[in-house]
Amino acid sequence: MHEVRTQVDIAAGASLVWSVLTDFSRYPSWNPTIRGVEGEFERGSTIRIAERVTIPAKPGPQRAKPATVRQTVGTLEHIREPRQLTWASQSRLGLLGVQRRFSIESLPDGNVRFHQVERIRGLLAPFVWRKLARQHGEAFERMNRALKARAERAASGAPRTAG
Repeated sequence: MHEVRTQVDIAAGASLVWSVLTDFSRYPSWNPTIRGVEGEFERGSTIRIAERVTIPAKPGPQRAKPATVRQTVGTLEHIREPRQLTWASQSRLGLLGVQRRFSIESLPDGNVRFHQVERIRGLLAPFVWRKLARQHGEAFERMNRALKARAERAASGAPRTAG
């Protein structure tokens, strides 16, 4: 199994960050990476994830390819409000599986650390994980920055709760 990990500290409480993270209907207005999630917000439900994918340029004179939106069907595996959300998907033939986990860790100062982890497994994982790690790592960082900005903007006008 291979992993891509990112994190960001957010000056907001866990409940507020959770509410931004799980308000899928507002993703198009702030999330540069995940453009939408459709489906019931309950464990075991099937969801459709629309992700904006940019393929970075390889070293040399090439340019990055234009961003496209990739549609993935997954399953909500775990929901623990306001701490953790996990979904998983796999290729049609089951040769590649991906699990995405979002975690919110409370810090002593009342703020949080947001973690985003993607686990890549299956027969194809050793062959594609470096490419996915590069693409997804950059995308996760963009999403982390956007989540931080949105939550901190909301926190500046709202009382902070520990959550």
